[in-house]
Amino acid sequence: MAKRKKNNVPQWGQLKRNLVIALWCVLVVAMLIFVAKSLIRSEIDNESNRLSQAESARLEAVKIPASRPNEQVEYTGFTIHFNKDWHMPNCVAYELTGEETRGKLPRVNNFEEDTAVEGSARPWDYTRSGYDRGHMAPAGDLKWNQDAMIASFMMTNVCPQKKSLNEGVWNTLEETLREWARRDSALIIVAGPVIGSAPEYIGKGRHQIPVPEKFFKVVLSPYTTPARAIGFVFENKSSNKSLKHYAVSVDDVEALSGIDFFASLPDDMEEQLESVCNFNAWTQP
Repeated sequence: MAKRKKNNVPQWGQLKRNLVIALWCVLVVAMLIFVAKSLIRSEIDNESNRLSQAESARLEAVKIPASRPNEQVEYTGFTIHFNKDWHMPNCVAYELTGEETRGKLPRVNNFEEDTAVEGSARPWDYTRSGYDRGHMAPAGDLKWNQDAMIASFMMTNVCPQKKSLNEGVWNTLEETLREWARRDSALIIVAGPVIGSAPEYIGKGRHQIPVPEKFFKVVLSPYTTPARAIGFVFENKSSNKSLKHYAVSVDDVEALSGIDFFASLPDDMEEQLESVCNFNAWTQP
C-alpha cells in the first residue's frame, strides 16, 4: 500500500503567526517612512526659517544719530556700533537662532582692549570702579563659535553696569531671550546704554567712561505669525521686579536712545510692530 504524502499546507496557527509578523513589518516600515519624512520636513522648515546672511544684516541695521560718533565694527556673531567718545558701544546688534542657543563652548572670561578700534577701553579702566564689565552681546549667546566667544570679551562690547543688574534681571532677560529664540526659530536683538545728562565717570588716564543711567534691549521675532517686537528698559541699579515691569514698545526705546531700529522693514510693518508693547504675547508657548 502506497504511503500517503504529507500535506505541505501550513497549519492555521502558523498562518496566523506569519500574518502577525507581516503586519508588524508593514507597521514598522510605515513608521520609519513617517519619521524620515518628518525629519526631512523639519529640516526644510528650519532652512526656510533660517535668516540668510543678507536678510539678517538687513534686519540688524540701525540708524545712529548723525551727531553721535559711530564706528561700525563687525565681529563674528554680532555688530558693534562704537562710540569713541564714550569708550563703549552706542548699541550692539545680532541675530540669535535657536540652534545657536545650544552651543556648548566654555566661557572665556578674558577681557581685552581692541587696539584696532579708536577709543576702545582697557580692562583695567573698570578695576575697583564699583561697576561690572557688562556685556551687550552676552557670552552666553555666543557659545556656538570660538571666535564669537572671544570677541564678546572685547572691551568694545562692554559698558559699566551695576553687578546687581548684570547678575540680576539683565541676566534673566538674556536667559529668557534664549528660550524665545528656540521657540521662535530666530530673534534679532539690539542692546545698548543710555547716557544721562550729568553722568558719573570711571576710567584711568585718557579714558573717561560715562556710566550709563539706563540700558535697553529691543527684540524682533520675524518668523512668528504675526511677527512681533518689544523693548525693555532698565535703570542701572538693583531691582527684583519681573520682566513685564520693564517691557516697553520699541518706539519708547527709540525716543529714549535716539536710535532707529529695524529701519529696513516696510514702513507700515515697522510702524505697527514698534508701536505695540504686548508682553503677554511673548510668554505664550
